[in-house]
Amino acid sequence: MSTNPPPQVDVADPTINDPRWHRAILIAACIALMAVIASVNGLNVAQPQLALALDASQSTVLWIINIYPITLAALLLPLGAVGDRGGRRPVLLAGLILFGVASVAAGLATSTEVMLAARLLSGVAVR
Repeated sequence: MSTNPPPQVDVADPTINDPRWHRAILIAACIALMAVIASVNGLNVAQPQLALALDASQSTVLWIINIYPITLAALLLPLGAVGDRGGRRPVLLAGLILFGVASVAAGLATSTEVMLAARLLSGVAVR
C-alpha cells in the first residue's frame, strides 16, 4: 500500500474528454505493441538464417529468441512501477528510443554475443 496521494486531475484540462486525444493515445500504444509483437515473432521465422549468419548452435539460437520475452516478463512489474512513479509518457518514450537502438544493434550484429546483448536490452526497453 502506498502512502503517496493519488495524482490530481485538472478538470479544466480540455484533453481529458477529447476523443481525438484518446484516439491518439490508443494509436501510439498500438504501434508500440506492434513493435513488441514483431520482435517476439520475427526471429522464429528467421531461425535457420540466423543460425547460418551467426554460425550459432541451435541452443544459442533459442537463447537469442527467448532472452527477449524472459527479460520482458522478469522486468514487467519493477519497470511498471518506475512508469507509475516517473510518468507513463516519458517512460514509454525512453523505452521506445532504447528499443530502437537495441533493434538497430541486433540488426547489425555480427556475433552471437552482440545479438544476445541487443535482445536483452530490447527486453529491458520494452517494459
